[in-house]
Amino acid sequence: MMFAKNIYLCEDDTDDVEFFQEALNTVDGSFNLTVSCNGFELLDQLKKCTHTLPDLIILDINMPKMNGLETLKAIKKNPAYAAIPVVLYSTCAEEEYIQYAHANGAHYYFVKPYEFGTLKLYIKKLLSINWKSSIITPNFRDFVFIVS
Repeated sequence: MMFAKNIYLCEDDTDDVEFFQEALNTVDGSFNLTVSCNGFELLDQLKKCTHTLPDLIILDINMPKMNGLETLKAIKKNPAYAAIPVVLYSTCAEEEYIQYAHANGAHYYFVKPYEFGTLKLYIKKLLSINWKSSIITPNFRDFVFIVS
C-alpha cells in the first residue's frame, strides 16, 4: 500500500529531478509530485498550500540560496509544517550532515543512488511507510535509509 500521494521534491539538479520522477512513475504513476529548486522556493510553495499540505517532503542538501539542512530547520520550526515528514536525499554521506538532519527532525536520510533499480527500491520503501502513524524519527542507527 502506498501512503504518500502528494510529494514535494526540493532538488536543484534537473537530471536528478528527472531520475527521481522516472523512478517514481515506474513505481506508481498516481502521485502528485511538486518540484522546487531551493529551500526558499519550497517554503513559498508551502505558504501557498491552501487545501492540502504534502504527505512527504524530500530535500536535497546541496542547493543554492537555502540548502536542505537550513530548509529542514525552517520547516520544523513552523508549527503549520512541523508534522510533515521530511527525508533528506543527498550525495553527501558525511556523518556531520546525517547527525544534523537527525537532530533537527528529519525522518530519514538516504544517499542518492546511481542505479535506477536502487532508487526504485528506496522510493518503494518510502512510499510504503504509513506517515500518518509513523512520524516519529527513528533512532540514529535506523535513520540512514538502507534497502535490504
